[in-house]
Amino acid sequence: MKKKFDNRGFTLMELLVAISIFSLLTTFVVASYASNEKSRLLKLEASKALVGLQKAENMAITGQFFDSFIPAVYEFSLSDCSNDCFYILSAKDASGNSKELERQELKGVSIDILNSNNALFRFLPPRGRLEILANENLQSSIKVGLGDEENSYCLEASSVSGRIGLKEGACQ
Repeated sequence: MKKKFDNRGFTLMELLVAISIFSLLTTFVVASYASNEKSRLLKLEASKALVGLQKAENMAITGQFFDSFIPAVYEFSLSDCSNDCFYILSAKDASGNSKELERQELKGVSIDILNSNNALFRFLPPRGRLEILANENLQSSIKVGLGDEENSYCLEASSVSGRIGLKEGACQ
């Protein structure tokens, strides 16, 4: 009499090979996600600075005012900083009174203002004309490095063209 074997399952060796392949692929996916997450968060924080500048410009163009406070200039300020930096968005009226509108933290981002320690972007109503002051000196353009040890972005602004942009890579 012949014995019949019922081959309905997997052998132990087949299961071990399948589990080891699955584990290896999972390790690569998790490692890739962790590195992409860091660069994604940096881009998000650098974009916050760009959005803050654009917000100040839009406020100047639209002539936004607050209660009885009528701004004559909208200001966006940054300073050199090594970690967990921030920007300040404020408005000044014709008498020189200042009102802070927003203070936004830029987590995990260092700020390097080329050839300066601080930068003040002033937007003048009604057309949102841009004035750039670096160390209290009027500049026609400025570059601000935003980043960490591995990745960086360059925030560029020009008072001549009024262009404000963010590009990937170090400022040159």
